[in-house]
Amino acid sequence: MQENITDIQNNLIKTCYRWASGKGFDPQEAQKLRRRAVILNHQHYFDHIPLYRKIAEEDGCHKDSDFQTIKGKMMLSTDIFKSYRQSWLDDSD
Repeated sequence: MQENITDIQNNLIKTCYRWASGKGFDPQEAQKLRRRAVILNHQHYFDHIPLYRKIAEEDGCHKDSDFQTIKGKMMLSTDIFKSYRQSWLDDSD
């Protein structure tokens, strides 16, 4: 059976439910699932989005690249989403 993103998403949802209900949480398993989802999404984007493929190839990130390569070359740091000035948040601006 071929692995697909929906299976991984469903397993991540189950993991979240277990964590939220206090029934245990395996962070290594969750990390493994998230990383596999990144790889599958990268492969899908590479095959179906020409501009994504062009950018990836120019940066040396190929369809079969590993997680660390994809992360380093194709993903943005969370810092980009944390660029608000603290005063804006404090003032509800």
